Amino acid sequence: MLNHMQPNAHLQQRARLSRPIQQNELEGVVWQDFVLEKAVFSELDFCAPSQCSAKCEVDQPPAIFHRVLFKQVTFNACTLRQHHFVECQFVGCAFVKCDLSHSQFAQCEMQQCSFTDCDLNHTKLLHSQSQGVVFTQCSLSGSQFIQNQLKEGAWLSCEVAGAQVEQNTLESYALNEIDFSTLTWTNNSLSQVMMLNCQWQHCHFSDAQWQFC
Repeated sequence: MLNHMQPNAHLQQRARLSRPIQQNELEGVVWQDFVLEKAVFSELDFCAPSQCSAKCEVDQPPAIFHRVLFKQVTFNACTLRQHHFVECQFVGCAFVKCDLSHSQFAQCEMQQCSFTDCDLNHTKLLHSQSQGVVFTQCSLSGSQFIQNQLKEGAWLSCEVAGAQVEQNTLESYALNEIDFSTLTWTNNSLSQVMMLNCQWQHCHFSDAQWQFC
């Protein structure tokens, strides 16, 4: 999907310095059709006035990342709320203490990535594929996971109140310390899924398929 892309020289030059990219170095970057490798974004606000094409509102996302390959990129305490990632690929990336609330990942691919202590409230993951993606102590309240292929990943001690999980395939997955009574779980297929210390009171699993769980 992303073989035709070329590195973004503006950011790649700074990434090679092995230091975090600064806020002013994001000026003028067009987040479309390029490869970004081994960059570090620390405490940056992607919703700052210089980065936004419109006022940051839930119904009007300020930026779209389109067909970007993020390879071994670290986002540390960054603000990415209300942004859309469309046909992007994430390989070996780490998100730590980031605000991704009200963001959307559509038709994306994720491999060996981690989300740790992130705000993912009301975030959407749609028609995407992931392998080896782990969410640890994240807030996923009100989020939507719809029609995804999720393999060899985990939700660990995450808050999922009001989340909507529909028409997904989970394979070789771990769900630890999750309160299933607070989310909507419909028409999902599970294979080799391990669930530990989960809450099951008043659960409703509609059209679910279970195999070797």
